[in-house]
Amino acid sequence: MAAAVLAGASCMSLAAAVTSTATAHADPSWTQNITAGGSDTIQDLFDCYAGLAQGTNGPNCDTNGKLNYANAAVADGVQGVNSWDAIVPTPAGQGQGAQWSAYTPTLGAPSIDRENGSGAGRTALEDSLTATGWSECNVSGGVSTTNPACASPPSATQAPSTVGEIDVARSSSVGSHFGVAGDTNLSYIPIATDAVAYAYYCPTTSTTTSGNDCAALGHLTVAQLKALYDGTHGGVLTPTGGGLAHDTVSACSLQTGSGTYQFWGAEIGDGTSQATLLSNVSTDACQNAADGGNTAGLEENNLNIFASTVTGGSFPTGSDWIVPVSVGQVVGQHNGYGKDRVSTGLATGGIGIGVPDTDAATLALTEPFDCGSPLANCANSTTAGTWAPDHTYYGDQFGRYLFAVAATSVLSGLHANRPLVAFFDSGATSQVCTAAGTAVSALFGFDQQYSNTDGLTGESGGSCGTVLGTSNN
Repeated sequence: MAAAVLAGASCMSLAAAVTSTATAHADPSWTQNITAGGSDTIQDLFDCYAGLAQGTNGPNCDTNGKLNYANAAVADGVQGVNSWDAIVPTPAGQGQGAQWSAYTPTLGAPSIDRENGSGAGRTALEDSLTATGWSECNVSGGVSTTNPACASPPSATQAPSTVGEIDVARSSSVGSHFGVAGDTNLSYIPIATDAVAYAYYCPTTSTTTSGNDCAALGHLTVAQLKALYDGTHGGVLTPTGGGLAHDTVSACSLQTGSGTYQFWGAEIGDGTSQATLLSNVSTDACQNAADGGNTAGLEENNLNIFASTVTGGSFPTGSDWIVPVSVGQVVGQHNGYGKDRVSTGLATGGIGIGVPDTDAATLALTEPFDCGSPLANCANSTTAGTWAPDHTYYGDQFGRYLFAVAATSVLSGLHANRPLVAFFDSGATSQVCTAAGTAVSALFGFDQQYSNTDGLTGESGGSCGTVLGTSNN
């Protein structure tokens, strides 16, 4: 039976095959195999695991034919991955899909809310273990104030059971209970490393309050970033308030389920609560502008939306702007493997990728990624050609781990999910950790730098395909 494979879809199982005539974009066209949801940062990579990444080079992402279940099943008898996007997928050029929507994770399952971000993915996975109804409406134990469809308390239809429906949470951060003794429900399996930087906008026309410090804007110190996102300055840092010599700098927030935002808060010293970070900058114009402002925070890794927001016709002038971003996502999208959400933004005058100034090594970088042949520090974010992770930056303070998070109970013993273990949790022989597997993740902008010891988040040491630690989200 022929089937049109959608990006984010794995090949048909032996038990069932479902045909689809839809245009190719993310989300499975059938619902078998290992089911994953959560992080926006690594959803494009998981789409490759599932059979078809969304970028222009997406069909070529698995050149060895060993990760894609459509090929691997015949040779290896392994099970594939169904990866569900963090927000509603849309074909290229049709803008951003809705943040709030339902999907059916497996055949016959109830429809559930999308897990938009690492925190949401981990919460949904843990809820599936404890028979707790999952909903974006009650994420983190409270009722969502950003989803207008949520009742208080969430109704039964808003929070159906997910028992047995979710296998893996894509995660770019660790939960607040990571490493706490006795908190062992979830196991964090590193599959790659990433780094977080920030996109910035420095108006091309200088005014008395912006456009004079564009070079300095590309190398803000950690102290400046902390002051910008803490609760004291409301997301606005003036020259007299510890900012740049001439420019006022303003902050944009990411949506509250974002693991990138959680990691960002930890690294700059403002804590790991995305909701607190959002509240700290909730009154600034980036959250409330008529042209694209989002009181719930911007969807992460979408520099096209960031650029259109801060350059919008009714957007206040007279300030520079920044927003946290995954370096790996920028690289993967530029290389054509991730779905393009950055090219228009990076081509906008005044937009660039900043490097947090943590030490002499990062201060020497013009960009947090490399380009050219041989690879070297890029001149700027409009440099053509293939980009790649900068090992120095990925191994520094803002480097981070990327995880496949699974229930600890399925990784060993009589009830082990052996296909999942073979794919993610078999050390260097895990399918995603072999030389071929890590070559695939590199196409998406990710590295294998596990030497960075991060006392702020608890990530330290470890290796691809071996559980780093546990938590109860």
